Amino acid sequence: MLLLSRTHHKIEKEEINLSLLFLSEVEQMREIADKKEIVINSDIEEGILYYGDEVMLMRMLMNLLDNAIKYQEEKGVINVRLYKDKEIVLIVEDQGIGMSDEEKQHFFDRFYRGKGRYLSEGSGMGMAIVKWIIEKHQGSIEVESSLGKGTKITVKL
Repeated sequence: MLLLSRTHHKIEKEEINLSLLFLSEVEQMREIADKKEIVINSDIEEGILYYGDEVMLMRMLMNLLDNAIKYQEEKGVINVRLYKDKEIVLIVEDQGIGMSDEEKQHFFDRFYRGKGRYLSEGSGMGMAIVKWIIEKHQGSIEVESSLGKGTKITVKL
């Protein structure tokens, strides 16, 4: 919350190997996913370099994966894909409970927790932080979701 309240907060940009950073974060989140027997598949293109804030980008992916794990049924699958085309694209896709159109409208609102909130604990700040980090990196984020069919998040940097 403190991070979001400091809209003037300057990010510390440096050249980072986004591929290695995200591979490491996926490995850490696999430990959490394993407890629910959730498989995290990753297709991360090697050698993607990016000029950004390493800590914030790590937080962004951690929040995206944490959300996918929270709203995923046991023994589910989460797919993470990172590749570079004209821009760098990160996709996090789950087969979880999904969201209604109304819930999608509030997905990035601070303190908002959708209908699946009873499945997990949390403050409702994770996706607001994700959006803020992406905006600080002049990127974009899209959400595709249907009730009962999961959610696909696409981040472009």
